[in-house]
Amino acid sequence: MAAGTQASTAAEEKKVTEGAAEAPKIQFRDVAKSFGNHRALKGVSFDLKANEVLGLVGDNGAGKSTLLHSAAGILPINDGEIRYSTGTVITPEEAPNVQGNEVGMVHQDMALVNIRPIYENIFMGRPLKRSFLGGRIKRIDRRAMRDESERILDRLGFDLLVDKDVSQLSGGEQQILAFARAIYSDPDILILDEPFTALSEDIINKMVDTIEDLKKDHSILLVSHNLDMIREMCDRVIVMRRGNKAETLSGDDIEREDILRLMIG
Repeated sequence: MAAGTQASTAAEEKKVTEGAAEAPKIQFRDVAKSFGNHRALKGVSFDLKANEVLGLVGDNGAGKSTLLHSAAGILPINDGEIRYSTGTVITPEEAPNVQGNEVGMVHQDMALVNIRPIYENIFMGRPLKRSFLGGRIKRIDRRAMRDESERILDRLGFDLLVDKDVSQLSGGEQQILAFARAIYSDPDILILDEPFTALSEDIINKMVDTIEDLKKDHSILLVSHNLDMIREMCDRVIVMRRGNKAETLSGDDIEREDILRLMIG
């Protein structure tokens, strides 16, 4: 192959690679959601880019949690679409539950089972199993679940006894567990709904370090009322007001005063 042709081919391949790397992980297009006569989302559109932390802020009732639950396939939408880079599309006609596949979600209430140990909560609804008699019999592999839970927690930089019941954990430890459950299947996208609520400063600092590390190979959609944390961690911030996207801020535009002004209109 001639040198000129090789250079041209290499340039084209680089362009394709860069284009793929820049493709949005999620595309929200005119997403609308109503509860009876209340319009919680009024045609919201934006993209979540690869390897970014995108913040969603707004007063109570702005539509933040509704948007997160719609993105995870938990709430059906009434109009528009939510398109994932994997090809999965959420529409009013179809709302596949993408949790554990495209998305790992940390819920505001954490959704943990207090009377069960840490390792069972991490694998809740998706236990590891061992096969016997040529696959005819399958049983839950608790040892593998314990070992894998320890590996996940170690990756997050936390040391918890995986046989400990959730009821014995502090609020911060429960939030760590919620993170571990969200990243177990290693999804490309993490959705974090108020992950810093009622946590000590030490745990918050560890969480921030964890999110910064996860950003290297994940895209993160973050909802928080803690505007200082939002400013520190987010590459961009979308301000929502009364079900609408009021503005998108980035860089030097992410100032507390600007966020508050846009939130209250």
